[in-house]
Amino acid sequence: MTGTKADDPGFASASLPRHLVRGAVGFGALIGSVALIPAVGPVSLVLLPAGLFALRGCPMCWAVGLVQTISRGRLERSCEDGQCTLTVADRGKRHSDSVAAPWPGGTRQPARRTRQSNYPAGMSDERLILSSVAPGGPVHGLAVVDVDGEPLVVCTGFYKLWTWAPLRDEWLERPLTSAFAAEHPDAENDIDSVAVAVFDGRVVLAAGGDEQGASIWDLFSGELLRGNTHNGPYVASIATVKNEGPPLFVASSGIHWDGVELWGLGEEPPIELEAGSVWGLATARIDGRSLVAGGGEEGVTVWDVANGEEVASCYVDDEQRSYAVGFSEVDGRPVVVAGTDAGKVYVFDLAAGEDDHPIHEPATGHEGGINALDIAMVGDRPVAVTGGEDGTVRIWDLAGGRPVGPPLTGHDARVEAVAVTTLRDRPVALTAGRDGTVRVWDLTL
Repeated sequence: MTGTKADDPGFASASLPRHLVRGAVGFGALIGSVALIPAVGPVSLVLLPAGLFALRGCPMCWAVGLVQTISRGRLERSCEDGQCTLTVADRGKRHSDSVAAPWPGGTRQPARRTRQSNYPAGMSDERLILSSVAPGGPVHGLAVVDVDGEPLVVCTGFYKLWTWAPLRDEWLERPLTSAFAAEHPDAENDIDSVAVAVFDGRVVLAAGGDEQGASIWDLFSGELLRGNTHNGPYVASIATVKNEGPPLFVASSGIHWDGVELWGLGEEPPIELEAGSVWGLATARIDGRSLVAGGGEEGVTVWDVANGEEVASCYVDDEQRSYAVGFSEVDGRPVVVAGTDAGKVYVFDLAAGEDDHPIHEPATGHEGGINALDIAMVGDRPVAVTGGEDGTVRIWDLAGGRPVGPPLTGHDARVEAVAVTTLRDRPVALTAGRDGTVRVWDLTL
């Protein structure tokens, strides 16, 4: 949901050197598990699971990941005269315009306007209020928090964490203490997904990535409030639980680890919710209950945080994954919304009991998968905002299952993060992705 990335990392690593190191460790462990049997006996076989873990499951998985890592972020979609093609991204051009300047507590970056892409007829950017280029390149995840009456946007990308104040159009890098400070104080953080909460006068950040388990920091000071280990479950998605009291976060790991974990600022071990592979997460407070929705291989599962019990299971069509999920209300009834890798938007009634059918036919429109979504109530009209592989942003009327206006264009690559907030009392959606640009869209209907 808000600020949550629903990206499927596949078998790729964050960088080519990291993937090569992963291969060296994995193949070395596999070879050692067999080669050391004459010397140490069957005990050497303990290296086997470690090797498979490093290779993401199997040697072929590592090879596939190598190809994904090399090509990751290097392809862009462009359209002209109704014809769309994939081309090699000009990454040097993208970053060459920004020059860092000293700034208290970090590095300040002036935002700049970006060019608009040529998209087929029937698409629009008329709702665009503001666009700003992130200094760190591609944006993997974002979250929004209210600070002193202003929205503050938190963005991740390539080992860096940034905040953007849209009302001042100002970027600031936010250094964080290493999550592995107890073991490896000089190790870099590798975070793709973020969630935020305000507690006891401080902005609390929870984050992790496809190479790092979830940890918690003070956003402004960078102080590590709860660390992790190199063995912690990797993070595909993370969200803030809507609850009373100290902040509680929920994280999932996609293909890396089955299930969902709940944890907070204390030293208590995480609470595990049983599930298969979960990519997208959303949270809500409904009828006094804190609920978590997880999108996975076959649809969406909803849990009650208080007791960990499953509240509902909603299934999408065969061979679809729910990469993005959200909660809303339609005609006074709570619903859960799912965006799939087939580009469909499903709406399920949470109060329907055993009936897990969507309230209407799935909405379609994206040319490719839906990576992220968030929910807004515009007046009394519930809408979903989705970002897709096709580089477009779309608004959907949840009650009728219909698009609201034409697709919103401007992103030059796939959209990976969507968050809904208000800007000067106006409902807006923030979107970001591989093109490294955060765009603000007017949701007024």
